[in-house]
Amino acid sequence: MSNVILATASYDRTIKFWSYSDQKIIHQFEYCSQKQTSFVNKIEVSHDKQYLGTAGSATINLYDLNDKYKLKHVYDGYKSNVTSVGFKQNNGWIYASSEDGSIKVHDLAMQGVQKTFNSKEPVNQVVLHPNEVELISADQAGNVKIWDLRKEQTYVKKIALSPEIGIRSVSICANAQFYSAVDSSGQLFIQKLSKIDDPQSLQKIEKAHDDYILKCQISPLATSLATCSADKTIKIWGINTSSQKFELKQTLYGHTKWVWDISYGCDGEFLFSCSSDKFAKLWKLDDETQQVSCINFKHDGIVNCLAFNDINI
Repeated sequence: MSNVILATASYDRTIKFWSYSDQKIIHQFEYCSQKQTSFVNKIEVSHDKQYLGTAGSATINLYDLNDKYKLKHVYDGYKSNVTSVGFKQNNGWIYASSEDGSIKVHDLAMQGVQKTFNSKEPVNQVVLHPNEVELISADQAGNVKIWDLRKEQTYVKKIALSPEIGIRSVSICANAQFYSAVDSSGQLFIQKLSKIDDPQSLQKIEKAHDDYILKCQISPLATSLATCSADKTIKIWGINTSSQKFELKQTLYGHTKWVWDISYGCDGEFLFSCSSDKFAKLWKLDDETQQVSCINFKHDGIVNCLAFNDINI
């Protein structure tokens, strides 16, 4: 676990980078002053570990981790909270979603906007398809939408999953076989991308959690997926080889308040989580024995988002 980036952002207005070996702070900085009321909603580290992107109240900040964590760019043009941020694999551009209904693409080399899509509904999250020419969004009107970066304006596909509630999070597996999504009522949805026009292909787990589900993520090897919730738990779901359906494999207990964010490591062996209980936890998972261990990292305030990159470049 050398050369691992474990980063957390908190309502204590700091972003901290942690050492895996001794849980000490490697570096920290304030992302806003004590007089400001804006908070960071999401952070993400680029594939090559050079950049940190932070999604704030109406801007994205880009920090260069190889240049003393220096602020490189501020991307504005948003009218409301920026809810998610991510990077193209070779660092050509950064993408983000916002509660103002927009999905934007920005060039890493300069400030400004390369492309804007208008979802018309507040967008909770956007992720990049492995083909890197499509984006997949989750919005508060209950839709998952697919956007083609080669085309203008409108989405190319809309999947109405939870119209009365809204989709909180969406994830797509690395081999692009299927996606998962979750809503605020505790429902989990899984569907093969090749069958999105077939309603019968949609697997819906109606009571995946007892409260809001805040995030879902498919493991890098696509053998499991994780969800976290306001019910204070993290759940690991795996494929039943007989039915080819996802079912609950394991529930992780340890956080004492809402679990806001989760992220798998590159091989699915580790899962990073953070919570309103002011702790982030790095869980070591064992599929065969179902044994779990974790180490803790503490802030002075709610820890609402994180970034985890243990790729050996």
